[in-house]
Amino acid sequence: MSTWNSTDGESTISNETLLLARQCDSDSWYRIWSVYRERVFRQALRSGLRQRPASEITVEVFSHAFENLEQFSREQRGQSLGKWLRTLTFHCIIDHVRKRKAGPVNIGSWADAIPNQVSETSLSEVKGPTLEQMALATAIAELEEEYARKGRVEHWDCFWSHFVNGQSSGEVARRMDKSVSYVTTTSSRVKKRLTLLTQMKLDEIKQNLNQSN
Repeated sequence: MSTWNSTDGESTISNETLLLARQCDSDSWYRIWSVYRERVFRQALRSGLRQRPASEITVEVFSHAFENLEQFSREQRGQSLGKWLRTLTFHCIIDHVRKRKAGPVNIGSWADAIPNQVSETSLSEVKGPTLEQMALATAIAELEEEYARKGRVEHWDCFWSHFVNGQSSGEVARRMDKSVSYVTTTSSRVKKRLTLLTQMKLDEIKQNLNQSN
């Protein structure tokens, strides 16, 4: 898949098109949709989602864009329509992952090896998840699907129960009819993989955002 450079297609969307889109002109909105829909869709796929949720997120991104286009301005320093849409995409991805889980995941509680410098990496001044939280959410989605695909759901369940839900290794061992040693070793391996993958996703996010500046 090609990398989404958020300045690609920027020259094909004129200020007049943006103005008409803000006035709910259907042709102008279709123009924006046709230029950026594939980029949004591929960004969702790169986060580890399957095609159906990626398609749903694509629709959701443009729905949010339609409702909030008046908040976008090319006059803001370093801003582009592509970068703005990518920010919306990140938010929709993190919301999707959060909805799949019983509760929020605290990035500082167990992924201690992942940097968490909110003041340096927040998305401009927009309220919402930090880049670290986005990276963690996309890594969770990708790794969980990998374990399911390889028939190792038990390994993921072991990690999630122990490190995320906070159950003791003894509690998890009794529920899964496994030894405490098995739970400790398995959950630690998954945690290590998730921590490394999250760092990779964080680096990718920062690189993509830097390319758009």
